[in-house]
Amino acid sequence: MLSDLEKIFSQNAGSPVFIVLAHLYYNKRLYRNAAQVCEIGLKHDPDNSDGQYMLAKLLLVKGDIVYAEKILKTLIVKESQNLNVLLLLLAVMEKLNRNFNSMLSYIKKAMLLYPENRLLELYYNKYCVNSTAPSKYKKNHRKGVKQNNFLNSLQINNPFVLNPKLATKTLYQLFYSQHKYSDAYHVLLVMQKNKQNKNFVIKELKKIQIKLLKE
Repeated sequence: MLSDLEKIFSQNAGSPVFIVLAHLYYNKRLYRNAAQVCEIGLKHDPDNSDGQYMLAKLLLVKGDIVYAEKILKTLIVKESQNLNVLLLLLAVMEKLNRNFNSMLSYIKKAMLLYPENRLLELYYNKYCVNSTAPSKYKKNHRKGVKQNNFLNSLQINNPFVLNPKLATKTLYQLFYSQHKYSDAYHVLLVMQKNKQNKNFVIKELKKIQIKLLKE
């Protein structure tokens, strides 16, 4: 898969597959490669949230914590419900010994969205022990929050939801040829939202569902 993505990216540096390639490099601890791909990809798509988040993580590896914090603060304005961004931002702010009050708003908002998250609970107990707002909302909105968390978990399980540009026929065919049927299925689920893909998706969904049932 890595070599295939490298080939696609080398032929088209503006391809949205850059974030998938950067993730693979990051997981293999090839941080320099990941940073290079991420920087090139963001030049073509500067508003790519996944790319910005990856860049922030790479900056932390490099030791540029202040710049990583700046990116995360900008990103959380656009994606206020993104738990991964919230948690990483809080960890960075704590590492930089930021002012107590500057962390409160992030922690309170996060607790309203994810009241049962253990790590957020630790932050809350540490920094917001005198605040009662989260506990009131926790009781009144527990059911609604659980439903939102469930929907968020479905999105997290599908890596192509946050960036629909990744869901292309090329990527689908790549996963299918490599017998990665779950990944191929996720791509189709995103592609079906585009009416132009209707006939292709209907045909391929039947085929991929048979493959998945046989696994």
